[in-house]
Amino acid sequence: MTINIRITKRPSASRLIYCWHVQMCILFFFFLFLFLGCSRYVRVQEGKLLGSWQLDTPSKSGLIYTYNKDHTYTITLAGEKHFGGFATHGRWELTGDVLISDEEFASNTNTTARPINFPVNSEKVTIFELSDSIMVWGSNPLSGKFTLRRVKTLAP
Repeated sequence: MTINIRITKRPSASRLIYCWHVQMCILFFFFLFLFLGCSRYVRVQEGKLLGSWQLDTPSKSGLIYTYNKDHTYTITLAGEKHFGGFATHGRWELTGDVLISDEEFASNTNTTARPINFPVNSEKVTIFELSDSIMVWGSNPLSGKFTLRRVKTLAP
């Protein structure tokens, strides 16, 4: 009767470290692709943004944002033509899912429009959802998300 005993060498410490690094790299890229594939990024089409959107409030007297094809916008109060005779106007641009609005001038129904000469307010909001009837946006994680409902559609 013959007994065969096989002696194997234990892997060296450097080989174990190398294998550990390879495993960590594989896990890193796996989670990176998983994160990128499940991100909240919404591809916003300018044509869907065009029109008037009312901030969703219980009183239904929220602000109305109107985005025009020429990249101008107007903010008014629902139910009134202007804020007590006053409305704000400006220019907007869309970069990915970020909407940037720069206020350029104010107008009053009793006087003509007067340029402000410099952007008074520049606001950036991230659009989380945009459909034919609803837009959800937020400016930062602390302010939360706001829902707007379409009240008028403009042709793209």
